[in-house]
Amino acid sequence: MAVVYFRPQARNVEALKALRVSVCKPLPVDEIAKLYGLVPATVRVCQLPDQSLSLSAIRRLMPDLGTEVRPFIICGYFGPFPAGFKAAFLDMHGQQASLEVVQQLFMSASTGVYSVIREGDSSQEQLVLKLLYEQTVMFPAERPTLEELEKLRSSTGRRCPSLPAMVWYGWFIASGNMMTDFGDSGGLVLKPVGVCVKGMLFSQQQQLCKAAFDILLALYHLYLLERRHRDVKPENIVYVEAQAQFVLVDFKSAHEEAYKEKEDEVHDCVSLVLSLAEMAGWKCTGGYLAAAITIASVHPVLGEFALYASTLQSSRSFPEYRHWLHKLATACGVDAATAIELLDGPKAETEDAPCRGVRHLWLVSE
Repeated sequence: MAVVYFRPQARNVEALKALRVSVCKPLPVDEIAKLYGLVPATVRVCQLPDQSLSLSAIRRLMPDLGTEVRPFIICGYFGPFPAGFKAAFLDMHGQQASLEVVQQLFMSASTGVYSVIREGDSSQEQLVLKLLYEQTVMFPAERPTLEELEKLRSSTGRRCPSLPAMVWYGWFIASGNMMTDFGDSGGLVLKPVGVCVKGMLFSQQQQLCKAAFDILLALYHLYLLERRHRDVKPENIVYVEAQAQFVLVDFKSAHEEAYKEKEDEVHDCVSLVLSLAEMAGWKCTGGYLAAAITIASVHPVLGEFALYASTLQSSRSFPEYRHWLHKLATACGVDAATAIELLDGPKAETEDAPCRGVRHLWLVSE
């Protein structure tokens, strides 16, 4: 869920050890969502000969390193950064900005999340800055994935899901350009969007059931496009407070090939069940079946869906998306008319395909 990436070329071992022991309890989703904003610049971290860390803003418009501009130093370590810490960077328009840390929201061995303000900004409006320390993040694949889904939509006449997904330095919606409801891809964007659910615990069964409905709906629309996600997990689920919706992101695997086997669909459904168990904080050490049994003991409808998904592996049949979406909609309080509209929209020539956008974050607007 990041828009500024700190990607180390060399690891500072002592700093990483410090990160592992300095874990801050995540704030509730609604509190973080109020702070959440976008800083659309891509940043790379490299270690200099004197062991300090240089941060270089990079214009990653093509799948290469692009042009480095004005590196700056972050005190020779990865973090955590204290309140009041200041650092300057260049945005995508080449304008220099200075950020000041207000509060550390979350810290792990690979991720740091901070609320920050722009120095000299009279409004003092807070952004959220998420720093990723993983070297293996492959965001460049996002753009061709969504472009291919959009081409498929055009050729089939189907309205594909327009899921927000991370690309090089901003949010991209599959509509053929980089201007979105979340703001221009250049410069700082202050409009609150959402927050990744990784590390968040959802104690309310109703909220967990809504997450199951929203993500299964996304998988259903991909199914209509003869694609699957391939990487359903809490890290790729975002909660958008303004729409009270859970959104599936990260489509770097969906464009590789159309699925051929039923196991592809089963895999995504099984991964969804495991994600729900993790989001609920249930420790299911016995694997998928243990997760399904645990869910069944706590939430009847979600439990039915989890146990049903376990039978798909032996029956080798496609998931009955529509049946379970209607059941989950009823369980989480989505009225029947809205559920039908979200599944279908007015019918196109292709009977099972939505033909236009409806009141849903995922669907392309007319």
